Amino acid sequence: MFRQIIFPILFFLLLPLWFKLLIKLRLGPALVYVILGNTVWLDWAAHHTALADGILFAILGVTALSWLVTFYRKIRDHQIE
Repeated sequence: MFRQIIFPILFFLLLPLWFKLLIKLRLGPALVYVILGNTVWLDWAAHHTALADGILFAILGVTALSWLVTFYRKIRDHQIE
């Protein structure tokens, strides 16, 4: 009974922190796509699973590429100084 009360309360209290972390990590577009894919586009995603997964992986790939570019620029700027 204690878990049934505490876990939802912790979930809702930590939800803003999770969203800030996801936005900071630039995972906002992936989060929006997953939410829309599981609610609004559920029938489409169920019929086109390969395409839906490919779109998600492309979004995550672009996100990872942006992390690498940022990391490269920070290293380059650090070496210039």
